[in-house]
Amino acid sequence: MNRRRIKPCQIPSSPSAFPCLASSRPLTQSPAPALFSQLSAGSASVDVLDNGNTASLLANLKTAFNLISQGRLTAIRVFTASGTYTPSAGTKRIKVTVIGGGGGGGGGSAATDANTRRCGGGGGAGNTAISMLDISSLTLPVSINVGTAGAAGAAGGGAGGNGGQGGTTTFGSYINATGGFGGGGGSLASDSLTAVTANGGTSAAPTTGNILNQRGSAGLQGIVGSNAIVSGAGGASSLGGGGNPVAAGASTAGENGIYGGGGSGAISIKSSSICKYPA
Repeated sequence: MNRRRIKPCQIPSSPSAFPCLASSRPLTQSPAPALFSQLSAGSASVDVLDNGNTASLLANLKTAFNLISQGRLTAIRVFTASGTYTPSAGTKRIKVTVIGGGGGGGGGSAATDANTRRCGGGGGAGNTAISMLDISSLTLPVSINVGTAGAAGAAGGGAGGNGGQGGTTTFGSYINATGGFGGGGGSLASDSLTAVTANGGTSAAPTTGNILNQRGSAGLQGIVGSNAIVSGAGGASSLGGGGNPVAAGASTAGENGIYGGGGSGAISIKSSSICKYPA
């Protein structure tokens, strides 16, 4: 008995609709290979129909798969110091994330007697920018500059020094992220004052990423009152935290942030007997 055959028809170039399957094979044959080949051919504009030449068919299928494949994230590289980037063989596109250096914490002016103390604000975190880039659009190798951390604010004087701004991180001329601003230096506070604040560092949002442009968190204010003192915490970046605030009974430097987080402010105390800091 003769088996029915599917009438040949035109396969759409788009894989979104397939009204029928072009085939001259009996219904007992699975349509999956033909459908799979037509999906590949329609998306990649490569002829992958079976012409009896197995080697040619496999080579054309491989070409089609390479053209329509979205790839996957592999061979992640992390640069914590400046250097150069050269892609691995066969790389088509790369996802680049850059984070600016964190701002330095503010310093406290020098305590002069048992009734005075002061603290600095926390530095702001570095900005983050993320882009997807085609390797064919890059001039290789690509120079990478990793932004340095901002300097801590100097102690002493009528007011502590402001923290320095973090450096800008760049991936060639293709994407960059600026560093966070430093925290403000603290002025003198005494028992006659209820509070003196030192502003935390902030930063302007980046603009060079084609996927994400994220502003680093601002550093927090340092606060000195008649019965407590705490320096400002550093702002957090997209990958790392800022330095913890300092609350101690003696003059203490601020803490460093990590992966673009801002440094915390310092505190300056002449006599620990007047300092009642939070537990």
